[in-house]
Amino acid sequence: MGWVKGEYQDGVRALLFVDASRALVTASLSGRITLWDVETGQVRWVLPQQPGVHWLARTPDDCGVVSNKDGQVCMTDLRTGQVTATLGKETDPPSLCGAVSPDGRWLVAGSGEHIRRWDLGTGREESPLVGHLDVVTALAFAPDGHTLASGSKDRTIRLWSLFGWQSVGELEGHQVEISCLTFAQDGQMLISAGGNTSGCGEILSWPAPRPRKPE
Repeated sequence: MGWVKGEYQDGVRALLFVDASRALVTASLSGRITLWDVETGQVRWVLPQQPGVHWLARTPDDCGVVSNKDGQVCMTDLRTGQVTATLGKETDPPSLCGAVSPDGRWLVAGSGEHIRRWDLGTGREESPLVGHLDVVTALAFAPDGHTLASGSKDRTIRLWSLFGWQSVGELEGHQVEISCLTFAQDGQMLISAGGNTSGCGEILSWPAPRPRKPE
């Protein structure tokens, strides 16, 4: 067993390795985001308490971490712990999930039944992706950056091609709300999982689609 932070009394909602796995980011139930040195267990920095933090994502250059603050999305510099950008408005619906595309161009966040998306090259918010019938709870980009998968409390998975941001499929089969998604590293498989308060859980696997670039 490595280092253990016994004095850390707050529950942890999300965690993420960053800085080539030399550091760990944690988000607590109270909204405190902390960067830890993995080797020593020492705190590098702590962000002021944020409301409604549910998820963390790293930037592809491994120099930043992305998190939500209720319905807003914040980008933080790993070296300084300074928030470099805040996207969205305080009045936006709470966000339960988010992801950054492998090429670093796109940021997406579940916001109610919709998927919001920002072009990080311009900072502009594009039109949302609409299709789910309940709150979006999970988002994952395929490793090749061509497909976005979204899961929802409506028990379905939707697949979106980044070539025009078109819907390219819907996967049905879950009997419970979907809470998480991940693609295999080779991009050949998508895994989805979920559960309910009655103790019923599911893990399903799907062959991942490969949308073709328009001629």
